[in-house]
Amino acid sequence: MQVFDVLKQNSQIFGKKIIEASAGTGKTFAIEHLIVRLLLEKENPLTIDQILVVTFTKAATKELRFRIRGTLQKALLFLKKRLKEESIFSYLIPFIEKEDKISKLQNAIDLFETAQIFTIHSFCFKALKEFAFEADILLDIDEDDDLSVNIKKIISNYLKYFLDPNLYLPEQIDVLVKKNTSAQILIHKIFQNIDKTFEKSYKGYKDHLNDFNENLKSFEDVDLNETRECFENISKNFKKLSKFKNDNFVDQLDLLIAIINKRESTKSDFKILLRYKLNIFEFLDEKNKKVKAKDFVLPDFFQKAKKELYPIITDAIDPNILFYRLAKDISKEVALYLEKDEVFSYDKILTKMREALKNKKFKEKVQLIYKAAIIDEFQDTDPIQFEIFENLFLKNKNLLAFYLIGDPKQSIYSFRKANLYTYIEATKKIDEINYLDTNYRSSKSLIASLNALFSSSFSKNWLKLPQKNDSLKYIPIKAGLGLDFDFQDSFKSLHFFIAEDNFSKKKWPTDEIEQKYFAFITNEILKLKKKLQFEESSFAVLVKDRYQAARLKNYFQKFSISSITTRGSSLKGSIALKAMKEFLDAVISPSDLNKVKIALLGAFIGFNAEKIINLDLMKNPEIIEEFYKLKIALKKGLGFFFNLFFKATFDQKTILENIASKKDIHFYFDVISLIELIAIEKNIVSIQSFFEKLETLDSDDEKLQNNQVFETGVQILTTFMSKGLEYDIVFALGLANRSKINPLNEDIEEIDAEKMRQLYVALTRAKYRVYAPIALDLKEKEIQDGTYSCMEYFLSHIIDSKNVIKKQDIIDKLDTLRAQNHISYSYVDTIKIADFEDKKSMQNEVGLYPPTDFSKKFLSSYIYSFSSLQKKEKEILSEKKHSTDLPIGPIVGNTFHKILEKIFRKKSFDQHNIRKIIQDEIIDTSLEPYAKKVFLIIENTLKKPLLKDKNFSLMDINLENFLPEVEFLFSYQTDYLKGFIDLVFHHKNIYYILDWKSNFLGDSASDYSIENIEKEMHGHNYFMQASIYTEALKRHLKITKNDFPRAFGGVFYIFLRAFAFDNAMGIYHFFPKPIDLIDNNLDKKILC
Repeated sequence: MQVFDVLKQNSQIFGKKIIEASAGTGKTFAIEHLIVRLLLEKENPLTIDQILVVTFTKAATKELRFRIRGTLQKALLFLKKRLKEESIFSYLIPFIEKEDKISKLQNAIDLFETAQIFTIHSFCFKALKEFAFEADILLDIDEDDDLSVNIKKIISNYLKYFLDPNLYLPEQIDVLVKKNTSAQILIHKIFQNIDKTFEKSYKGYKDHLNDFNENLKSFEDVDLNETRECFENISKNFKKLSKFKNDNFVDQLDLLIAIINKRESTKSDFKILLRYKLNIFEFLDEKNKKVKAKDFVLPDFFQKAKKELYPIITDAIDPNILFYRLAKDISKEVALYLEKDEVFSYDKILTKMREALKNKKFKEKVQLIYKAAIIDEFQDTDPIQFEIFENLFLKNKNLLAFYLIGDPKQSIYSFRKANLYTYIEATKKIDEINYLDTNYRSSKSLIASLNALFSSSFSKNWLKLPQKNDSLKYIPIKAGLGLDFDFQDSFKSLHFFIAEDNFSKKKWPTDEIEQKYFAFITNEILKLKKKLQFEESSFAVLVKDRYQAARLKNYFQKFSISSITTRGSSLKGSIALKAMKEFLDAVISPSDLNKVKIALLGAFIGFNAEKIINLDLMKNPEIIEEFYKLKIALKKGLGFFFNLFFKATFDQKTILENIASKKDIHFYFDVISLIELIAIEKNIVSIQSFFEKLETLDSDDEKLQNNQVFETGVQILTTFMSKGLEYDIVFALGLANRSKINPLNEDIEEIDAEKMRQLYVALTRAKYRVYAPIALDLKEKEIQDGTYSCMEYFLSHIIDSKNVIKKQDIIDKLDTLRAQNHISYSYVDTIKIADFEDKKSMQNEVGLYPPTDFSKKFLSSYIYSFSSLQKKEKEILSEKKHSTDLPIGPIVGNTFHKILEKIFRKKSFDQHNIRKIIQDEIIDTSLEPYAKKVFLIIENTLKKPLLKDKNFSLMDINLENFLPEVEFLFSYQTDYLKGFIDLVFHHKNIYYILDWKSNFLGDSASDYSIENIEKEMHGHNYFMQASIYTEALKRHLKITKNDFPRAFGGVFYIFLRAFAFDNAMGIYHFFPKPIDLIDNNLDKKILC
């Protein structure tokens, strides 16, 4: 391996080479000047369109284009003797004032739009489309066509309609949806993994059921009563954790014993066991024992069932295995769709390119275009990509120059299929391997520190290559700047900040350590800002993920430190997107006055609610005319439409003037980004279809990201995002965080090995100083492979100790480097968070001064709900009773509410529909065994006459006249009252309020007498609740100019359990007192 210096005139630039470019050694700089030399240093020089440059991302192609063009312009000025930077362009001295060379560079600049700078996918796409006939392929799409929408639809349709009931049970899919919080998130995760290679096979539910029944054969008959009694006795030895409070262990036990005694589980039995998850055995786990019961041993039956039956159930509902199986099955469907319709995903384009290169004519056509090829970020390639480069360029004898440029130490994108071993294999096929040996980013002292830390004498084989049973060699680099920076403190350029705590399985480092880290980082930033006038933008903190970024950002705000998270804001959910959709709805349907009014309320026009209420559009035809004009403009094209859009005038102000008057730069750029998205959309069927498509995209989708940054501050980003960037001072915080094992990932050794490369990337981002965290477990517990933090895995190599990190060993090793003045370290345990809150400390430490006292006082306003205003009465006798029929409790009440809400939302009293709603809602609840009773109660509730004198029931009322779950919020004195009314309806021009109550008053019809109901109403302050609801309705009807006393028919409180009996009343009707008469009940001390 030899040093490559592109600026030396005697450096041979033609031929086939690998260039290893360590962090900060000027890789992009080398590419810029390499292209200048390739254009000039041949008798028949190359043209700009004959040099191919391939890099990893679209952002990188933009940067390369900008920098290459800039260097060409400077080189041209140098040849014309108009540039003084002779040292950089010394290799051009022989060409000064030579007209043919000047002309060559001028042509390259003039024709720079033809420069062949692509991502690998763009390059392959261009080649396949340009030579489609030779490739024997039809590529009737554009590169930017978004396949993700179609693929996500396939995934969604598969889950909805094509899920094989012989492979998956609904209970298993339910586990997956709950694990991912929603079906949309599950679809997105499957989409992200659709191109992965699925080699493992896992059992389906039929296999699990067969295994379960096979294991049942070894059981003997079990006595139900004895086992129940036994469970009741042994359960006293275990903690009754809150996670088990809603689990009916007795029901689980009864079902399990019934299955065991018949030695067979049916499919239905198995489904119920999956719903239960048999977590009775999680409850009976060793880890859940009470301290005093540590020697207790489970009886034989429970041990046997736990060992032989419980694991089958847990496997059958393991979300990771289910996800793997589902993704594997769906990937086959997606592959079939791509193949059948000749649609190409990114990976499919690469596969097609590889196949097309087997065609000699196609291969020759592509080879004829290029005389030189430079592959940037080669460490992030994969075997298919290298096979393409090898066939096209490495084996092409007519190619003048072929460069593979990268750094194996920075290969950190395995999740994007980057394969470091592809780089290793390439080094065996190219004889000339060069490297860049000089760092032009970092200070001399920092480079010396990193060289010492990464040296083979200090860190043994830390850059592991598990597949090769080998490791990468770290080559020390030189300092190109020759500069150092005096921080005027005792810390070195590489400083370790150490925290200690007892290990926690829940999170490592613990929350306590994280807070200490935050405090240390904050203190350092404030200190360096004060002493050395560093700008906040000089600092970067590399975090584990966006959640840690959010926590750190919030922490910084306490100390007035500005910070920026590089994750851009998403257009999805933005005010601009909502406003644009509403506005265009009105443009498309200007005759729909409701849509027009909604548009007028939106952000582009900004009428207030009062103005809309008083606005008569028939008397203001100019408003409607404006929308009709825009509708005609839309038919003429998007460009024409948006030109008029900004000029459209409402209330003497144009939309552009309205946008400007907001003085909100974020809103402005969101609008511009949205218009650009609409404008570039190809094959747009309708403007509505565009917004429908946006709905299918995730908030994180690149198309929806608006990365305009207008603030300055501390940069907070992940290590992955920091690659290729540089900052004055870096805190590599995320290196301390452990990772979780994905049980479906077989390459645990490779995962840990990549962590070393992540550590290298993190520690090489700084110019002057890098802070590295160490979290020490005081218990010194063994670390499981695959869970190491980046720092822990590195430390295990420097102390040559697997699995256990001992504090003294680490300190001893660090002391060797500290003695050589390469590093420093400190304990953050001495940094107390309270120090920042202490006024004297803040004045002395960081020069912050408290503000002067502010004398004005403001009254606080609060938002109350009825539940927050209820008095805590003593439990009345009826609440202490136990139902001998239906279960009691809040879950039962919520279930009844959901059933009734759905009935009125679906606007159907059809018995079949009602039964379906009941079945859907009571499944997996304590009401499931009482389906008939629930149906009887609902049926009687709907049929029972509400008022004797008027003789009408709920079923007699027009379904369009019901409003379920009506939300309200209104001001009251200095505060606000909020809540939901179960049901508001009007019948014969009279409005009524109705509230469902599932309170248990007793087991007989007589328990639901008017007298008992009134006691219950007083006991729970329901009269106050009704007064609040009535006030809300009164205020609403005032807006519609209704005479409230005449239009209001009172409040119904319906006690649902009464309708299980034939003769019970259960309905309480009354007119509540005005809210001001119950004001004394508003307890200002209890807030919601």
